[in-house]
Amino acid sequence: GALGLGLQYAQLTSYKTTPTAATASIGATGTWSVFVTLFLPVTGVVALSASGDAAGSYVKAAVLGVIALVVVVGLFALILKSEKNAVRIGKVADSIINWCIHLFKKDKNVDVSTQIMTLRTDIVDLVKRRWHVITIAQISVSWAQFAILYAALVGVSGSAGTIPLLTAYGCWAVSQLGILIPLTPGGLGTVDAVLIGLLTTMGVDNGAATAADLVWRASSYIPQICIGLICIFYWRWDIRKHGDKKPTEAPATA
Repeated sequence: GALGLGLQYAQLTSYKTTPTAATASIGATGTWSVFVTLFLPVTGVVALSASGDAAGSYVKAAVLGVIALVVVVGLFALILKSEKNAVRIGKVADSIINWCIHLFKKDKNVDVSTQIMTLRTDIVDLVKRRWHVITIAQISVSWAQFAILYAALVGVSGSAGTIPLLTAYGCWAVSQLGILIPLTPGGLGTVDAVLIGLLTTMGVDNGAATAADLVWRASSYIPQICIGLICIFYWRWDIRKHGDKKPTEAPATA
């Protein structure tokens, strides 16, 4: 993830994107990704309930997801509203996080306040103007991922043996909570384990569920990797051919 962020920044700034705009776009994308990750499981429980499947065991997760989403979005809105709010929230976060660190007798402190202020400075103008477009785009990306999974389910099970669309969506959406477990990039493995378990619980054959998950992962990763490698090689060739196009920030005017 850190390598990807650095590469995005380098590519954007090499093509006449100002450092401020590049940082804002990357920061907003990462923040909205967290929002959508918390939002999807809630929609998943609603989908399972609407399809008639027993979703009672997941209601607690949905409630927690709603609470977490409201808290995170609320804090984010306060941070964007004013610099004073950002400072207060940063200080509270510093005290809580550093208290937890000191419980494990770690002799170090984390400066969350500075990171919060930097994030606010970078993305406040962008979010105020384009929050609705960013939200629609981020949700569309996620739903496109589900479309790939459902196509894989139909392919390995046959249209007659595929579970209903809402049930499949509910399983996939709830499984996205695995992304929040920071063990592997993109929830690789954690999301898959939860997804396969939920699909088999809803009546999908274990082999078909595993096959659909593998096809979904391969269809999601392999094209991106191939296209990404081609773009990286082209980018390096283009930079060598035409020189660095990186812009400089315009000087501040009174």
